[in-house]
Amino acid sequence: MSDVDDPIFAKERLGKGFAIKPSDGCVYAPFDAMVRQVFTTRHAVGLVSEDGIVLLIHIGIGTVKLKGTGFVSYVVEVEYVKKGDKLIEFWDPAIKKDGLDDTVIVTVTNSHVFNDFVMKDPAGINV
Repeated sequence: MSDVDDPIFAKERLGKGFAIKPSDGCVYAPFDAMVRQVFTTRHAVGLVSEDGIVLLIHIGIGTVKLKGTGFVSYVVEVEYVKKGDKLIEFWDPAIKKDGLDDTVIVTVTNSHVFNDFVMKDPAGINV
């Protein structure tokens, strides 16, 4: 996370997490969860797992400036989703056209409540 070009995420102010370059223009639920928040700009979604993990999936850096252009949300707040369900689709050229970074940031916003929470190197994970 320290390499992310956003000081809030890089310094883990919103919790521990990781950043990835998208392989396609879709974000899928990493586990069964309730949708806690869908940002009006559709560039981010918050999930809560049955185990109490609060996850923020944030698409791109500075993408809030796009005001939703290039993003389609497939979920609404308080909806329950299953692992693998499509949450958001985004059009990468819309992000890059404005010179923005398309890095997807995944943060466990309540990582501080887990005494043994450790982020392992996600090398080799296909997302």
